Amino acid sequence: MSRDENAMTGGLVAFLQGYGKHDLDGLAAIARYSAWPALAARENERRMARIIESLPLDEVQAIARSEIDPNELARRVLAELDPE
Repeated sequence: MSRDENAMTGGLVAFLQGYGKHDLDGLAAIARYSAWPALAARENERRMARIIESLPLDEVQAIARSEIDPNELARRVLAELDPE
């Protein structure tokens, strides 16, 4: 597990510990829930949609026509901000 994965796991464990201190039955329900990947996928789509919603219509339309590639633009900006 990478350091970033350890940090994510650690943050989630800390959240669940705090949650469980106040709602042990809720924590048990979380432990039994089996559809986390599907739920996370829907949440991911919702968050990505919020990014699209913030763009001007002409940019959204250009993305829809594959004239603008948000992945490529994000990779380019990421490389500029994090040259490692």
